[in-house]
Amino acid sequence: MDHASWVAGAGLGLLLGALLSCGGVAEVTEGQLRARAAQDMKCPDDTLALDHVGDGKTIAVSGCGRRFVYKERCFADTGECAWVLLSDARSR
Repeated sequence: MDHASWVAGAGLGLLLGALLSCGGVAEVTEGQLRARAAQDMKCPDDTLALDHVGDGKTIAVSGCGRRFVYKERCFADTGECAWVLLSDARSR
């Protein structure tokens, strides 16, 4: 196998792996999470701090005296992903 064929095959493998990582559906972005959390928390998005927790699909968002935890959920039947609110707490 020549170098060009190897590179093309490796690129195809990476693309396939990325598509299958969330069941072949599009992942949501941190920008979308910021917008969702800003609305939920009634807090400007540029004041929010994001902290990745555990599996990389769970993010704690802090701002305006509150802390919310969100998890990325992907639905194979619809091909959509969304940030789902797991918990919220007021800072002490």
